[in-house]
Amino acid sequence: AGNRTLEAPTNCQPGQSGMITICQNGSGGNTLGFASVWKFPLAASSSITASAASTNALQYYVYTSSFIKAALTNAFS
Repeated sequence: AGNRTLEAPTNCQPGQSGMITICQNGSGGNTLGFASVWKFPLAASSSITASAASTNALQYYVYTSSFIKAALTNAFS
């Protein structure tokens, strides 16, 4: 519900990886910002799908606590 920012995680360890599922609410239109530790490929989008009830997947790999490689896959149905 509302726009949010994904801050830097605490206690992350180099080599840690995973996936975070991000879901829009029934109204949609919300945004998700990312703290500076989240690093996306240059040509890749870091914007979640705005459609109501859409699902996005954020895959990540921790290099250091200040550098987390991320990739966002949008619009799962």
